[in-house]
Amino acid sequence: MLGNIFSIGRGAMQNAQIGLSVHGNNVANLKTPGYRRRSVVQDENMSIREGRWSYGTGATVDSIMRNLSQFLERGVLDKSPEFSRWDAEAGNLSMVEKFFVESKDAGIGKSMGDMWAAWQSLADNPQLGANRVALVGAAQKFSAQLSSVVGDLRRQQDLITTHLKQEVGKANDAIKELAELNKQIIANPNDNTLLDRRDIVLRGLSSLVDISVQEEPSGQVIVSLGEGQKLVEGAKSFELKFEHGGVRNSLAPGSPFKDEVHFSGQSGEELTIQVVSDGNASGAAPAAQFKVSRDGGKTWISNPDGSEKLFTAGGQNDAVTVGGVKFWFGKAGSSASAATSQLKDGDRFTISPKTEVRWYKNTSTSESVSPLAGNDGERRLRGGSIAGLLRARDEKIGSYIDKLNAFAKSIAWEVNRAHSQGAGLVNHANTIGTYKVRDSSVPLAKSNLPYADKLTSGSFSMAFYSAVTGKKVSVSAVDFSSIPPGKKNFDPAVHSLENVRDAINASFPGKAQAVITDGKLSIKGLGDNRFQFSNDTSGVLAGLGINTFFEGHDAASIKVHESIEADPSKIGAAHVNGAGEVNKGDNSTARAVAALAGKKNVNFKSGGASSESSFNDYYSSLVATVGSDAADANANMSISQTVLKGLVDKQESVGGVSIDEEMDIIASYQRSYRTAAQLIKTANEMFDTLLSLK
Repeated sequence: MLGNIFSIGRGAMQNAQIGLSVHGNNVANLKTPGYRRRSVVQDENMSIREGRWSYGTGATVDSIMRNLSQFLERGVLDKSPEFSRWDAEAGNLSMVEKFFVESKDAGIGKSMGDMWAAWQSLADNPQLGANRVALVGAAQKFSAQLSSVVGDLRRQQDLITTHLKQEVGKANDAIKELAELNKQIIANPNDNTLLDRRDIVLRGLSSLVDISVQEEPSGQVIVSLGEGQKLVEGAKSFELKFEHGGVRNSLAPGSPFKDEVHFSGQSGEELTIQVVSDGNASGAAPAAQFKVSRDGGKTWISNPDGSEKLFTAGGQNDAVTVGGVKFWFGKAGSSASAATSQLKDGDRFTISPKTEVRWYKNTSTSESVSPLAGNDGERRLRGGSIAGLLRARDEKIGSYIDKLNAFAKSIAWEVNRAHSQGAGLVNHANTIGTYKVRDSSVPLAKSNLPYADKLTSGSFSMAFYSAVTGKKVSVSAVDFSSIPPGKKNFDPAVHSLENVRDAINASFPGKAQAVITDGKLSIKGLGDNRFQFSNDTSGVLAGLGINTFFEGHDAASIKVHESIEADPSKIGAAHVNGAGEVNKGDNSTARAVAALAGKKNVNFKSGGASSESSFNDYYSSLVATVGSDAADANANMSISQTVLKGLVDKQESVGGVSIDEEMDIIASYQRSYRTAAQLIKTANEMFDTLLSLK
């Protein structure tokens, strides 16, 4: 019996020492990030039986428990990606919102209003040189602000891209560390320090991408993206890469296609090409046909009647343009060479004209996990800072750039369409177009001209004047009758830039000479002939950039024509009348341009859709969208942050270290130790007494 008392006391002292060590360690790690409070778990020893009685034999330490609620931790891992996604979006969109600040004194809207007012002032007094200078200044300010804002948006996208590289690097570091921790935990399943570290790494990874975590009986974890792609399995890790997307093929079984899809341009979108009928990729009959999707195949580009729009495969001259990306079929490694193989129904191509995040199953098998606007597919990132950054860069900022470009393109077209038929204070000695074609033999409707789709069948006239007297020499329409197929008027589906050149030369021998220089049409008066343009019902002058007020066709390139900047007298405020004269004080063209400020049915094409509104309404809608997107992101961030904080706080109440609680426990173990020591002392005295009996 005395031996049992000694054993109980010794065990109690040992248990108290372990308890003091464990809870002393808790105090030491009070400020250690991710540390979970440890607790000593004791079990009663087996009792012993003597006669009719059973006696206890004390207690031993069964385990050192790590205080953690798995339920709450799963909640943190589920909500952390949501918060991080909205935090990344909100931070970037709040910055973007500042680019669109509008006031009565500044902003694109204000400068656009000033430009329309300057056109009206010119219409009120077209002979006043000061009005022309003021108009040039107002238009320069407007175009400069457009260029500045789109430049700011591009720079923000570049900053996001740099940040994405860093975030993907962090994710890969976390993935590799988790695989290494799995190896260590197999060897040391009860090492709470390793488990703490694993939870820290999992939380860090969940802030970058949405993840699913499955704990195995062995103590290891299998970590996957929320969309199913494995990141960690045992000691094996999988890699994420941030790289240029390019073109990826998914050919139908038995497809004979051996060439490539080539593309040019940049976009935050991803284009899917689906071949729907067998045929040649070169465009030669019978040519293959295909459809195009901008959301991963969820929906397809449609015709006005709602039916799926089909495109004909072809080479560079027959390239298809979608969302600013031009693509065509060509020989492998040679974009200008015609394809030589055939396409098969079911062949599929994905064009990703941007940097994207890809998950690699192995060195040769990968798939994009970048979010896709309009398609929350099961295999795409939904949460985490990486998803938020990609959405901000591609879906949000990308759409703002598209809309600004559509805004600038429509303004340039509408102003140029009117101005190209206008007449300035001086006649032209020569002029050159600002828009160039890649192949001057291709019909202009199929050319790479930015306004090729605006051209229609019609005619345009040239009026000639003496450079000496200024008097009219002649005025007549350009005649295309000598150009096959012998149509008198211009037809964009038939006539190329070479045809336009030849028609001008045939129509005005000895008066004008048209040549093509670097893909641009150039016209000069011969001898003492000077000229003006008029009555363009085809839009070909504006489409080629001849006699225009603006150069460029998007927010980054639009600017006042350099010849007008150099000489504002060339602003076409007047027009050539029916008699071929330009009357002094004529303001008809200036009035037509000024009236554009109130035009309600201007067409804008952005994001694969067309809309009609006034310039002011379209731009105001864009500003409102930017503000709404930023507000929504901030609201969602705030809501998700509150939910996440609640889960984290609850977890801290379970596993966090409380100094007051730890001191109470330490004091309790101190008392246990002293009591156990007293028990041993008492047993020792009893033993001495027993020995003294003789």
